[in-house]
Amino acid sequence: MLYLLLFTIVAAALFGVYYINIGLAKVQLEELVHRLTQDEITHRDLDEWEFNMEKLFGKPFGTKTPILHYGEYYESFINRTVPSYESKTLEKYRKFKAKQKV
Repeated sequence: MLYLLLFTIVAAALFGVYYINIGLAKVQLEELVHRLTQDEITHRDLDEWEFNMEKLFGKPFGTKTPILHYGEYYESFINRTVPSYESKTLEKYRKFKAKQKV
């Protein structure tokens, strides 16, 4: 009985940390979206977009909606600032978006 309780607590803690990490990435992406819409783009934004989108792509579940939501802004940011820029993250997003439309 004690092992079952301990297992449940550990599993709940792991899921908590998992979803907190997703939440943190979403908050950071929301700030980037705000800066994009306010035309307050800085030189570090590209790295931040890449890092946070990769965090979402690295999670096996619970990220479909955030990827689709923030991916649109990410693609808009890339097209607006560096139109010829190609990266693995941008390719992942485009494949993910195409897969969701099918």
